Amino acid sequence: FIRLAGTIRPGRSKNKAAARAGTAGVPYAGVQHYGWPAHNITPNPFLTDALTTHQAAVLAELDRQLSRLLAGAGL
Repeated sequence: FIRLAGTIRPGRSKNKAAARAGTAGVPYAGVQHYGWPAHNITPNPFLTDALTTHQAAVLAELDRQLSRLLAGAGL
């Protein structure tokens, strides 16, 4: 699980922000997070759990960054 933790990184697109985990060298992030019933691997929704645990801080940072962007645009 230590190797997987080292692969967590931010991601974004035009309309959303995201957290991503896993790489070609650590391809099991999805299996760990969502589980794989056919192989008796139970879900461990570590990204969702982290967001739930730190939701207030995440939303506060989002608010700060959006305010900074709006101020920079003169809005």
